[in-house]
This record gives sequence, structure tokens and C-alpha cells, in this order.
Amino acid sequence: MFNSIFRTKVSQPVRTSHLGKFWNLLTEANASITDFGERRSARLAASFLLVIAAFDLIGGFARAARMGLIVGFSGPIGISLIPLLLAYGLVKTKWYRAGIFIFALGFNSLAYVSMILEGRQANFGNLIFIYIPLGLILVSALVSAWATFLLLGLNVCALWITTSFVISYQPDGLVVLIGLMSTTGLVLIVLSNFQKSLEQSRLDELKQINKELDSARIDLEQRVAARTKDLATVAEVGTATATILESKQLLQEVVNLTKERFNLYHSHIYLLDETGENLVLTAGAGEPGRIMVAKGHSIPMDREQSLVARAARDRKGVTVNDVTQAPDFLPNPLLPETRSELAVPMIVGSRVIGVFDIQSEQIGRFTDADVNVQTTLAAQLAASIQNVRTYEQSKAQAELESLVNTISQKIQRTTTVEDTLQTAIREIGLALGASRVSANIGASIRYDSDEAKNN
Repeated sequence: MFNSIFRTKVSQPVRTSHLGKFWNLLTEANASITDFGERRSARLAASFLLVIAAFDLIGGFARAARMGLIVGFSGPIGISLIPLLLAYGLVKTKWYRAGIFIFALGFNSLAYVSMILEGRQANFGNLIFIYIPLGLILVSALVSAWATFLLLGLNVCALWITTSFVISYQPDGLVVLIGLMSTTGLVLIVLSNFQKSLEQSRLDELKQINKELDSARIDLEQRVAARTKDLATVAEVGTATATILESKQLLQEVVNLTKERFNLYHSHIYLLDETGENLVLTAGAGEPGRIMVAKGHSIPMDREQSLVARAARDRKGVTVNDVTQAPDFLPNPLLPETRSELAVPMIVGSRVIGVFDIQSEQIGRFTDADVNVQTTLAAQLAASIQNVRTYEQSKAQAELESLVNTISQKIQRTTTVEDTLQTAIREIGLALGASRVSANIGASIRYDSDEAKNN
């Protein structure tokens, strides 16, 4: 129940109000800005400028309510709206950094405009610390250290020019103010560099993680595709051999298709003999397989130096991905290029009937996924072998019963004991494929199938 509730909550789309959509429209970065960090900075700058504009408008209308519209928007409030609108227009383009710098420069200039308007009555310290730090902070956070250094230099020059030449008045502590302003700017530059370095480090780390995730995703997709292809090949082999009702033809078709479809060096099939002591090679791909089958190649079940025998004994797949390093690998002079081998038992019910063995010329060719795929193929093959054996036994039994019935009918048509014996001997000889069959009754009567054949 909790899982269903969780899934329901996750699947619900996030709803955005009309006000939220309008705000997103106002603060959305320009489409030409594609970097995530750049878009975030541009969006933050637009949001900041809109908030400042809102405060300016609120202040202007508040003053206008008391002193009139013209007076309300005169002075620093009205002056600040000009660079504010210009800056916002630039922030909505790809030159958003220039917009931020223009706003900071215009905002800082309000301090010097106030000094000029108020003259010697101005509170220089308050004006400096009201207007200057905000511009420096904004530029250091959203533009660059060099832009912060430039803005700091412009402020120092503007303060010196304003006090020395415009109002011709240097207040007490001017040097201290310049020193504090410079110190503030330099600290912001250092912090800005540190922050950007930290963000870049995190960004590089995220890029590395994303790269590893992409690599893992691609690897997983490739493995899934390979596994799907292998399972499709298993189904194809099963379909191709489903109509084969002769055991040797079935096994030969399986090894040939397996070698071709899985791009293997070799494949062959061993069947357990009636004694259960030896694994006899019954089918093999290509000329090496034909030669080994013709020689009656077999492997004892108790042989230690054999992957095939070990797979049958352990009743599970055995993989060796570098046969040159495997002590129990049994080399075959007909297959000199074998470098990795996979042997899986063929099991019907609880009984092992053989081993399906495949080989590759590549080191490290087989994985756990290959073991699962070939185990599935071996299980299908074992079932097919059992079905073919049952069919062959049923067919042989039917043929035997038909032969006995035919001989019985022929014997029943005879009229004498001699004809009965002669017919029985002749038909048995034909059924056995014998060139001569004879029977002796008593001490003197002899019946020969050659005489019957001549009649």
C-alpha cells in the first residue's frame, strides 16, 4: 500500500501557478545561453534586478503619495531606474554579464550623485557603505574577479575625483574609507575566486560522475542487447531443430548453428554412454569435429584434467577464460587456437545425459551471462534429445511389431509344418538381413533359408 501511495505521489506532475509562470517568463535566461551554470547566473541576476526595481517603485510611489509624482521619482530613485532598466534588458540577452556590471556601476554612482547634491553636508561613510558593497558583491558573485577589480578601481577613482575636484572637500577619514572599500573589494575578489574554484571542482566532479554513469548505461545497454541477441539465437536454434527427428542430425545441426550464430571457434556435444562411465563425442562442428567423432573420441567421467568431465560431475557450467593458465584443461591438437572454454551439462530431470562444450580463440570470451545462455540452450537440447530418443524407440518398437505381425500373417497362410518352418526361416532371415539362416529339428531334418529364397 505504501509503495502504491509513493508511486502515485511521484507520478503527479508539479503544478505551477499563473503567477509562477509569469515570474519564470520574466527571469528565464536567454535561449542562446546553454551552460547550466551560466543560465543559473543569468536567472539569478534577472530576479535580483526585478526585486530591486520593485523596491524602487514602491519607494517612489510612497514618496509620490506625500510629495507628488515628479518629486517622488526624482533624485536617486529616479536615477537608479535608468541603469536598472538597461541592465535588465541586457540580462535577458546573452550579454547578461554586461547588464550586471552596468547595474552595479549605476548603483554605485548614486553614492557620488548624492555627494554632489548634498555637498559638504553629505554623510560620506554612510553613502559609501550603502551603495558600494552591494555593487561589488553582485559583480564578484555573477561576473568575474577582473570585473570586480575594475569596479573597485572605478569607485576609488570616482571617490577621489568627487572629493578633490567636484565638491573640493575631503572629509576626515577619507583615506580610511578608501582603504575599507579597497579591502572589501579585495576580500570579495578572493572569495569569488574561491567560490568559482569550488564550483568548478564540483562541476568537474559531476561531469566525471555523469561520464561514469553514461559509460555504465552504455555498457548495460550493450550487455542487454548482447543478452537479447543470445536469447534470440537460442530460440532460433531451438526452432531450427524442433522438426528434426533423427538424433545424429539433430546434434550436428545444433553444433553447426551454435558455432555460426555465436561466432565461436568450435562447439561439440558429448553424450554419456550406457554405463555412465564415459562421455562419448557424438557431434562436432567442422572438420575437427568430424575427425574426432570418426575416431570415437571419449572422456572418462572421472578424468580430473577435463573441463567436460568436471561439468558433468559438478552438474553446472564450468568456464575457463584462459586455458593456458588452467591446470585441468585438456588440450586438443585438432583445436590449437582454443583460448577459452565453456562446458555446460545437459540434464533431463535429475539425470545428466551429456555435456555441451563451446570454445573461443579469445581470452576472456565467456561471462556469467554466457553461462546462463548456454545453460538454457543445453536444457533445450537435452529435452530435444530425450524427445528424439523417445520417438526413435517408439518408431523401432512399431516397426518390430509390424514385422512380427507380417511374419505371423504369412505363417498363418501355410498349410503344412514344413511350409510353416520354411516361411518362418525365410522371413526371419530377411528381417535380420542375414545371408543364410538354418534350423535343425531333431537329428535328421534340416531347413535352410537359401532353399526358401530359391523357391
